Amino acid sequence: MPDSIDLSTYKDLLFSEGVGIAVWNLETDEIVYYDEKWAEIFTSAIQVEHFSQVLLNRAFVHPNDRPLLVDMIAFLSRPHKEYRDSKYDMVLEHRIKDPSGNYQWYHIRQIVYFKGNRPYRVVAAVRNTDAERHRQEELQRQAECDPMTGLYNKGQVRKLIDEALRVPDTENALLVLDMDGFKQVNDQLGHLAGDAVISDMALSLQTVFRKTDIMGRIGGDEFVVLLRDTVGDRYFIVERCNELRKLLRRSFPLGNRVLHVTGSIGIAQAPKDGNTYETLFACADVALYKAKESGRDTQVFYEPSLKDCSTEKNENRAERLQKKELLEHPAEYIFRMLYETKDAQLTVKLLLELFAKYFHVHRVFIYRMFDENYWSQCIFEWRAAGIISSDESHTEQVVQVIYKNYGYNEYGYFSECNDAMELEPEVRDMMLKQQVRSFIHCGIMDGKRFMGCVGFDDAYQARIWTRKEHEVLKAFADIMGSFLLDQSRIEDLSARNRHFRLILDTLECYVWVIQQDTWNLLYMNAAAYHDFLKKLQVLEPCYQTFQDRSTVCPHCMLSSAEQSPVEFSCWNEKFQRKFKGKAFLTDWDEGTKSWIIFADK
Repeated sequence: MPDSIDLSTYKDLLFSEGVGIAVWNLETDEIVYYDEKWAEIFTSAIQVEHFSQVLLNRAFVHPNDRPLLVDMIAFLSRPHKEYRDSKYDMVLEHRIKDPSGNYQWYHIRQIVYFKGNRPYRVVAAVRNTDAERHRQEELQRQAECDPMTGLYNKGQVRKLIDEALRVPDTENALLVLDMDGFKQVNDQLGHLAGDAVISDMALSLQTVFRKTDIMGRIGGDEFVVLLRDTVGDRYFIVERCNELRKLLRRSFPLGNRVLHVTGSIGIAQAPKDGNTYETLFACADVALYKAKESGRDTQVFYEPSLKDCSTEKNENRAERLQKKELLEHPAEYIFRMLYETKDAQLTVKLLLELFAKYFHVHRVFIYRMFDENYWSQCIFEWRAAGIISSDESHTEQVVQVIYKNYGYNEYGYFSECNDAMELEPEVRDMMLKQQVRSFIHCGIMDGKRFMGCVGFDDAYQARIWTRKEHEVLKAFADIMGSFLLDQSRIEDLSARNRHFRLILDTLECYVWVIQQDTWNLLYMNAAAYHDFLKKLQVLEPCYQTFQDRSTVCPHCMLSSAEQSPVEFSCWNEKFQRKFKGKAFLTDWDEGTKSWIIFADK
């Protein structure tokens, strides 16, 4: 016989979990049992004779949730033949006003018991889920919103706009906006000033546009707004745009100059110009380009005639997107460029040119270091017209100045100079003679070993190197470090194998090299080539070359070999002779795992 159980234990457990229990007699409309936790939640309803009246009280239940309870009361007040003499499980989530006057979210599970076909009793378990609900809402908000501005992010704003555009018989306007002069502020005043401009722009959008409008940041200083229910009223749209542009105008003093920031807006209307986010955005973006072209700080409505400049515009936009991707995700962009190309050498040169263009520098270069004291080789370089090469500019004296200036900062291992005019006279004159007014170099590291550097030179002006320039150079240096290590390994192997081939060609025995995973013939020495393979393609698989087979030989000792070397002895039908010798597993050209086979002649 099982031990008796004290039911108070379960009450304590439920109370500790924040669950309140009550029994509601539907025939008398009274609460006939409740525990302490339920009493906490329903303080004002304990002495009420008709509990259903409490649930329908506008002051007790949140107005938006009242229809749920109206439906529940209606369900409990009528017969249901499908539940005769049984029970029904019902779950609700709604907000109830607490004693302090604040609404709290509650999860309420109710077991409805039936006598015949009529409900007669409800057992309810109530749990406060307000904190949990707010955590979920915050997580959802983080997933949907841009962290800097609080507006919708790129993915969510597109989703919401597409949904809004599907509402029938409505007219809307899509606005695409970006800041004029933002790059100068970001570069010259730093990222904190740039972030402040972005945040201020978001506040301006929220000030000008309605809560029913949909606003989002799609990247950098670019925003979109869906102005809803415009009913084709251009005056209303223009009025909003004018108000926004006034708020966006800013001036930032910088020495004897002033940086000005304004906003340009491109506008497309739905359904006239399209009825999807993609089509409207394309039209609004063309209009934005026209606004920029027309002098900035203005708005332009899309018209079909603007398509005449679409090719130029699209090229310009592709360039802008490329630049934005590089600046916002430098490591990912550089990695993809280098490792998804068939010609890494050409891609590196293109990257240097992009850096020079986007950062307005006169010389971009990569140095490889072969000893501890000097960069012996400039392996890649881009330079502007009239600028001497790095080999000429980076004399031993200049290199020593740069090298002594290296140190770790928050970005990595850098050497930088904002203005050569501030250096000692002798060093200053030397740097200026070599067309180096300011520089920033980032070390290419293999652990703690200095392998070389990537760097920017400005030949003519002093400059404060920005956070973004540090980030791009660091990303490039990290990836080039792996690239140089791979190149060094490949070069070492290739050099080793070139010498090795010369030796193998002098041997009187037969030698050939077979790639381990493909069985392709990679090399034959002079003796093997002369006696057997003169008329054959070297890259054919060995089983085809030596056995005239279409698949790997079933008894091949190399295919099942677990260690190296492998001794072999076999009769070859094609050449009517016996081959005997040893095979060694090694790295061949570019580190390819291969079998090198030595066979008696």
